[in-house]
Amino acid sequence: MIRAMATEGIPIICMRDDCRIGYIDTPVYDKDGKVLGFLAEIKGTLLGKRFISLNDILKIDNKACIIYSENCIKKRRYAAGGSKSCKQKKLIGKRVSRSSGGGVGVVRDIMFNTETGEIEGLEVSRGLFDDISMGRRSLLLRDCTEFGEDNIIIDDNGELI
Repeated sequence: MIRAMATEGIPIICMRDDCRIGYIDTPVYDKDGKVLGFLAEIKGTLLGKRFISLNDILKIDNKACIIYSENCIKKRRYAAGGSKSCKQKKLIGKRVSRSSGGGVGVVRDIMFNTETGEIEGLEVSRGLFDDISMGRRSLLLRDCTEFGEDNIIIDDNGELI
């Protein structure tokens, strides 16, 4: 799993030519909230951002995105049907509470599976001091029992990682 915000700005490395060809910009989601790929800033491209499908990415982590060749980079129209926002993206900023009423924190990022694009978790913050002293915690989406307008309810047994 990788955090969506952690992908922004990482270099795109072309394995065949052994060079950096640009940077990841933002994830592109389908209507169900699954990550389809990424918009990318490509060196020497004056016509705007390009699209890289998740299927064409050999490896992605918080340090680099590796593709085989520049042929993996498509014009933006190949991202048709996708969008930079989705129902999962709208989760950012929502309060997370336990079903018994105890507060857990606020959603600050989403985490997705790099192979399937499925969103699998949420990164939760309890505030600046707790983020610095203990770090942000992760919550698996399967532990969420209810998604409301303003908040997300998790089971009392839901575990923060």
